[in-house]
Amino acid sequence: MTTSSHTRPEGTASPEEEAQRFLALVAHELLSPVTVLKGWMAVLARDEIPAQRQAQARMSMLSATDKIERLVRDLLDVSRASVGELSIDQRPVDLRAVVVDVVAAVDDDRVRLLDGPAVPVMADPQRLDQLVTNLVHNGLRHGDGGPVVIAASTSAGVARLTVANGGPPIAADLATRLFEPFARGSESSGSGLGLAVCRAVVEGHGGSIALSRVADQTVVEVALPARSDPTGPAPG
Repeated sequence: MTTSSHTRPEGTASPEEEAQRFLALVAHELLSPVTVLKGWMAVLARDEIPAQRQAQARMSMLSATDKIERLVRDLLDVSRASVGELSIDQRPVDLRAVVVDVVAAVDDDRVRLLDGPAVPVMADPQRLDQLVTNLVHNGLRHGDGGPVVIAASTSAGVARLTVANGGPPIAADLATRLFEPFARGSESSGSGLGLAVCRAVVEGHGGSIALSRVADQTVVEVALPARSDPTGPAPG
């Protein structure tokens, strides 16, 4: 008696089921900003719209198009990474300088970077910016409203970046798949792509990313190869 090689473990989805789930999630994420755009376009089609109302419409429509653009870019990055085609343009970079720029751009008093020396790496500065930005926004979105603490350091040839935030522990079943596309809790906001993009960026640099629980903090730790020649130029 032979056993089919196509037998799946109990509770796992078939490729067809995964594809249907993927399409449903993408459609859901696109529907919200498209609905916003359609609604405001209908408002603007009316005559004699007050200037303040027009300004509100423009801001809401810009926000909706930004959301669509981020979703499409994240989908492209995850897709390219899955076939090993994510573009990575490595050069000497100071990881700490990238974090400083992201913290300034986020402009939220809850985000704190611990003091420390430069952290030289060979990396794509735009991809590092994308990585740090996603991690910071993830900490702000899913934390308890308290500080999001960032640390960057180098030890034994490894550059480490940690982003920690308070809040309840992540459910064990979710924690094991948190860096997969569209993985998120039932009450979570966001597309569920941010951490998948983070993993793609980190692995594209030959690094690793992991989640842990330290005391009452959820910590995401990134490990990247440190630059062997820290005295070289490090454009941000």
